[in-house]
Amino acid sequence: MVLTVIMASEASVGTQIGAFVAFTFVVLAVIEIPLVGYLVKPEQTQAIMQQLHNWVWAHRQQLFQASLAILGIMLLFEGVGNL
Repeated sequence: MVLTVIMASEASVGTQIGAFVAFTFVVLAVIEIPLVGYLVKPEQTQAIMQQLHNWVWAHRQQLFQASLAILGIMLLFEGVGNL
């Protein structure tokens, strides 16, 4: 969806390509950073990932509620925008 908005914008081709590359880099960084960490310092990366897992597990209900609230607000604005 984000890539569609980027490519459908009225910005110049260079700006669109730059935004496309930046967005793709950010999305892939979420995957690549832990993989490189496991390659370079596996024990430290495992400890950090375990801390992240524990935090997400402890706050899963709040994260789910926040996700639903954000989705609801987005749908609300989309509906009002189509009136």
